[in-house]
Amino acid sequence: MTKRVTVRINSGSSLSVKHAVIRMLGVNPSLATVGYDDDGNVTSVEAVVPDSSMPALQSYLPSVPGVESVSFEDDPDPDAVPASVGNWVLSTDVSVQFAGGVDGLNGPAGINRYSGAKEGTALRMVVTNGSGAVDILNGVSTVTVAASGGTAPRINGSASPVTLRFANGVADVVVTDSAPGEVAVSMTASTHPFVSLAHDTAAVTLS
Repeated sequence: MTKRVTVRINSGSSLSVKHAVIRMLGVNPSLATVGYDDDGNVTSVEAVVPDSSMPALQSYLPSVPGVESVSFEDDPDPDAVPASVGNWVLSTDVSVQFAGGVDGLNGPAGINRYSGAKEGTALRMVVTNGSGAVDILNGVSTVTVAASGGTAPRINGSASPVTLRFANGVADVVVTDSAPGEVAVSMTASTHPFVSLAHDTAAVTLS
């Protein structure tokens, strides 16, 4: 099933808002309907997207700077959406990165540093495209995560390695250990239907 999403944009906003909205909708730009005012300013973006993307879009679209309102309607003609739309979005993925920590999204070549309690420190992993945006439609990829160093580190309560699946482009990791120390967290063996994803590493200081 599909939904028709209409995003109203402040006409004084830059074209970057239109591009950000289209990326978040996860559709090929040629499949999005863009509205303009008499002065050529973008006023709306409309596209048909899968029902599965609704939770993420409802959470994130209204918070995009320059977006005035967002509406969701049942698509009266679901067959009008090519099956290739979701595949096109997935094909733009390039990496799995650790997010947050001291360094934020610093690319797969960087090391993300975290610090927290040995009883549990949260890390977040995201699938990103070539622009560094999170692919909120990726619910198919997996990645294997391993913890080393420290005393007896665990990932999500289990001895590593642990394989995790992404939901809306996000997978959460909690690192624990029996004693304070430095734990390295690495990624391997990610899966993706179309591309090979670059991997990231994290350094976690537990106290």
